Amino acid sequence: MNIYRLKTASGSIIDNPTIEGLTIDFRARGAEVVVHEGALFTNSRIIVSGGGSITIEPTHARGLRNTTIDMSGLGKNRKLWIKEGVSIESARFAMVNESDLYVEIGRGCMLSSNITFRATDGHVIYDLSSREILNKSRPIIVGDNCWIGADAVVMKGSVIANNSVVGSRALVVGDFREENVILAGVPAKIVKRNCGWSRTYIDNYEQDA
Repeated sequence: MNIYRLKTASGSIIDNPTIEGLTIDFRARGAEVVVHEGALFTNSRIIVSGGGSITIEPTHARGLRNTTIDMSGLGKNRKLWIKEGVSIESARFAMVNESDLYVEIGRGCMLSSNITFRATDGHVIYDLSSREILNKSRPIIVGDNCWIGADAVVMKGSVIANNSVVGSRALVVGDFREENVILAGVPAKIVKRNCGWSRTYIDNYEQDA
């Protein structure tokens, strides 16, 4: 059995809702999708097999646009949590063919276009002598109030701290715990510290300063 629910602001539950701009494709039993009232979608799709769990809290007014969440294929205990106030112009969450995958997007994040989150390599890399798997997944954690630029790729095991900015076309591979930084490059590194950002347009910010 699959669970697809809309959680209203009052806490009541609506089973198997119709949500404008969002399509759900259950590929096997045992999956759960919970969308909170106030989450907005445009041209977005969730593909989920058994053992997948997705929670999407109320979004920013911009909503989640052109977003694909792919939890198809093999694997169990896969989880995606998109917290309150997030906006996405276009993104793909690749969470396929491995168990115990986890991706978390923090509150108030602003994601630009063509962003990829790869929670798994998919295919195995192993040590020739011991046959030990060398590339098992680790969680992806994006902190609160982060801005991720166009065409960025965030790989398994990456941590992006609160209030960070990720530059366009950056490849994030690593654990960045320092807050208020700008990450850029391939692979990404800290290029500037002590930075804040705002959704306010530059001209408006200058006028209000």
